[in-house]
Amino acid sequence: MPDTFQPTSEEMNFAAKYLGYYGYNDSVTRAESLTVVVLAPMVSDLRTFQSFAGLPETGELDAETLAKMKLPRCGCPDIRRVGLQPAQEARWRKNQLTYCVIHPVGGALSVAEQDDLIQLAWDDWQLAADIKLTRIPNSPLADIVISAGRGPADNFDGPSGTLAWAYLPDGRDGQLIMKFDLGETWVRGGNGILFRNVACHEFGHLIGLEHSRNQAALMAPFYKASIASPQLSDDIPRIRALYGPAVPGPTPAPVPIPSPNPGGSIMNWFIKKLVNYALDALEKQVLAYVKSTPEAWDDELAQQTFAFLRSFLNGTPAQQQAALATFKVANLTFDPLPPE
Repeated sequence: MPDTFQPTSEEMNFAAKYLGYYGYNDSVTRAESLTVVVLAPMVSDLRTFQSFAGLPETGELDAETLAKMKLPRCGCPDIRRVGLQPAQEARWRKNQLTYCVIHPVGGALSVAEQDDLIQLAWDDWQLAADIKLTRIPNSPLADIVISAGRGPADNFDGPSGTLAWAYLPDGRDGQLIMKFDLGETWVRGGNGILFRNVACHEFGHLIGLEHSRNQAALMAPFYKASIASPQLSDDIPRIRALYGPAVPGPTPAPVPIPSPNPGGSIMNWFIKKLVNYALDALEKQVLAYVKSTPEAWDDELAQQTFAFLRSFLNGTPAQQQAALATFKVANLTFDPLPPE
């Protein structure tokens, strides 16, 4: 059955601007694509877009093509324009990067949740290739600045259009920006745009990856809730071609079992903790009794005795010897209990 879809003039104008904005029409700048009605023939540009998006290459603005154009997506162009840096140079010359967050997306995501999702998004790349990222508080010194904005001034078009964008490196290690649209509903999970998925995609741009024609790749331009990390079929080989595979870090030292001395066991540690607890309780009872019977007990002597017991119980062998010497010098001895 033939396709009877007939796009309206508004839809044709939308498509022309879309093709210009995302790099399919070299005769239109990105700024012009947002404001000017483009009347140039679109057959060749539509075929290029359809090929990139995995659609039948009809060269016509059919319903399937228009629906694809209206999907939420990244704001970076799909086609590299003439005069831009060659793709093989779009990488950092260093493997240790820094970033700073200057404007959270807010809404349903707390600042702590956004920070956590940013780290999770970056970890996916860090596990794939030899490149590291550390957060710092000072934006002028950061390699990457993460922010948010709204409306045409920030290259956004409202909900469900352009979700976020980021710059690609150009080989000169200059500061780059990643920006999220405040007009979107950003979420960790559930209904809305999954922040981690989009952040991971934009990190891909920031370390040198362009959009992919592989629709199952993280770096495909269109948002997919089901794809949250770099894919072995596309993204991972490409990033490794730029930085090499991830280099395993040093094996962390095992966490030692708590012990008051190097030769102690967990049972000894537990027993000494228990004795210390009992000693605290006993000291409170004794001092209370001493204060109530000053004629029978020396308050200072009682306190010094408990201090000695704690030092001897918890100290190293050297500290125990010193405590014992002090005890003898002070001539502190345990007298028998006074007769009743």
